[in-house]
Amino acid sequence: MKVLMGALRKTFSRRVDVLLFLALFAGAFVLFVLVPVWTTPGNDLAFQWSLLSPPIRAIMFVLAGLNALLISMHAQIRRMRATSSVRETTSSLAVFVGSVFATVGCASCYSSLLSVFGLGGIVFFGKYHYWVSAAVIGVSLWAVWMTARRIEGECARCVT
Repeated sequence: MKVLMGALRKTFSRRVDVLLFLALFAGAFVLFVLVPVWTTPGNDLAFQWSLLSPPIRAIMFVLAGLNALLISMHAQIRRMRATSSVRETTSSLAVFVGSVFATVGCASCYSSLLSVFGLGGIVFFGKYHYWVSAAVIGVSLWAVWMTARRIEGECARCVT
């Protein structure tokens, strides 16, 4: 826990870092809501919001926060190293894509993913969407922990 708190202090040491986190958080949450609106014909924001149940909204809120935190922590690592690694960018992108897939809690979201996964994949995601969301949250928390260890210098080659 001490490692995580130290990494968070370093990550949010400047006011601009806090503003970056808030902008990323809002942007991720808005994207989670707007992607189905943009990709589903005839869908609008009010209708999309009415389809999202409170548990799905909470999951989207948590995932947006974890994504914003992870990207902010990777920005801190880049400032510390002053270079960008493909591995860091890939892990942030993987967590973000996973969290988008975890928002399959609403029926209108299925149509945009149908072209990628097919009917069988969508039926699977629809039936087990809470389990998929829990797995994505778990992977996100693991990524935050490993990134915190990297910021604190506990491991030079952490998989983040």
